[in-house]
Amino acid sequence: MYDVVEKFKNMTFTVPVPKMSAQARYRAFANEIEERALAVKKRLIEFDPIFLSVAMTVLGACVVDESLVAYLTSNHVQLGCPGNKCLAFLGDSFLSLYVATETFRHGMTEGGMSGQQMQKVRENSTCEARLNHVYGVIFGDEDVIVRWKTVADGNKPPSPRQRAEFIEALIGGLYWEAQFVAENTQMDVTDTEHYVMCESICNTCHQK
Repeated sequence: MYDVVEKFKNMTFTVPVPKMSAQARYRAFANEIEERALAVKKRLIEFDPIFLSVAMTVLGACVVDESLVAYLTSNHVQLGCPGNKCLAFLGDSFLSLYVATETFRHGMTEGGMSGQQMQKVRENSTCEARLNHVYGVIFGDEDVIVRWKTVADGNKPPSPRQRAEFIEALIGGLYWEAQFVAENTQMDVTDTEHYVMCESICNTCHQK
C-alpha cells in the first residue's frame, strides 16, 4: 500500500542542499504527518466506533494537502508523492454515486421527488460548504491537515476548500482500502469494515 510518511522520510533533492538543517526541516513534515494521522484516527473512533478495528494505511496520504507537495516540488524536493488530491478525486466520485443512489432509492420508494429535486440534493450533499460542515461535525476545531503555511499565516486554520478536500480524500482512502481488503480476503467489498466506515461518512454528508 502507498505510505506517504515513508515518501517524506526518503525525500531527495534535485539541487545541492547547503545545510543539513534544510533536510531535517523537511523530514520534520513526516513526523507531523504521523501525529496528524493519529489525531484523525482518534476523532474517527469517537465518530464511529467501528474505526477501532479499521487499519488504514493511506491515512497519512489523506492529511497531506496538495499545497505542501506543490511547495516542496517548487523548491527542488523530489517526493514521488501526490498529496491527497488523487484520493479526493476518488472520494468525490464515490460520494456523488452514494448520494445519487440513496436519493434515487428514496425518490422511487416514497415518490414525490423529481429528477431536478434529486439533482439538487446531490449538489447540496457534495458541495464545498457541506463537506466543510462535515469536517466540523467529525473533527470540530482540530486542525488535522498538513499543508504549506507562510509565516504570515501563523495559526490560520485550513481553508474551507482544504477541509472539504480532506473529507473527500478520507472517503476515497477508505474506499480504496476496502477494495484492497476485498481482493486479498475474497470478501465482498461492501462487507469490509472500511466500506462500512466509508458509507458512514457519506451518510453524514447526505442532505436528506
